[in-house]
Amino acid sequence: MTKKSLAYKFTVFILIVVVLSVENSTSSCAYTNHNGNQIHLLTEPITITYHEIRIDLSDLKEISVVEEMIIKNYANSSISVFNCWLNQSHSNLIVEDKEGDLQFEEVNIDESSSLINLNFSSPLETNQTVRISLNYVLEVEPPLIEGKHNYYSFMFKKAVSYYTLSYEIIVRLPQNSFIHEDENNPYSYYPEDAELDSSGDRLYVIWDFTGVQAYSEMFVFVLFDEPIAELQYIWVPIVSPIAGVIAGATGVYWWTTRKSKKAMKKVGSIFLTSDQKMLLKLIIESEGRMSQKEFIKVTGYTKSKISRNLIPLEKQGLIRKEKWGREFRIFITKDGRKVIE
Repeated sequence: MTKKSLAYKFTVFILIVVVLSVENSTSSCAYTNHNGNQIHLLTEPITITYHEIRIDLSDLKEISVVEEMIIKNYANSSISVFNCWLNQSHSNLIVEDKEGDLQFEEVNIDESSSLINLNFSSPLETNQTVRISLNYVLEVEPPLIEGKHNYYSFMFKKAVSYYTLSYEIIVRLPQNSFIHEDENNPYSYYPEDAELDSSGDRLYVIWDFTGVQAYSEMFVFVLFDEPIAELQYIWVPIVSPIAGVIAGATGVYWWTTRKSKKAMKKVGSIFLTSDQKMLLKLIIESEGRMSQKEFIKVTGYTKSKISRNLIPLEKQGLIRKEKWGREFRIFITKDGRKVIE
């Protein structure tokens, strides 16, 4: 099988969604699974005001997932039972509220999907809300796709039982891994309106949805490169021999720290890529701050390419990020100015 045909089949596969059908009834609905069987469910006048799913890819063989939901009862009477879906093979499921573990029953629907029926620790009265969390481990390992640059593909799907006001899915990539860009694949992540964020040497892909309809399905995927070895600064081995010579002298710690910082500032610009230098210059020309959208507009680069170049700059203390509404603004630091100037 050629790489192009593999990429095409992969693209077709990821765009396939599970069909969810609703019967014309206010008290029940039917879910059609992969085998074509219909599972009938009782429905309740419930709204999910907030649903966040955090997926951590630190260990690709044991992917941890945490789901948090705030549930509100709009019925004229109390509700004691709630159901939700898990649509991928999983293990070690724990369901909790603020009181502790909740009792639940897991009904396997097909090879990968199961329905979770749980009992609230106390009945949920009219207009009351309750926060619950689901913790589990995915029993799936993202496949490694080999090519000029090896990369992984990860996808996540979730059937939605109730109308949800705010729905967020966050995928945390492995340490020192970046979004994979490949001309053979039309998307590096899907849906395309995801936001990219970083913390240290970890990159996050964030999807933020509003007004998600009941009996629909959320589906996301991301392609990411194999993790790279952590960057090593060349000034460390240069300073170390000097520190060894004067070890034991009064004030050696202060001296080595001061020299290390000066060395970094002196040689920092040498080890920056041309793209990183350009981004620093753009920030300076924009009075010391720019938004990620402005970077994209000026450079024509993709979100992932901008993020890939900003992460090492932030790690070296040359820039800092601040949240402004739904986006981030990038500010250059004193060290960043000195490196360029």
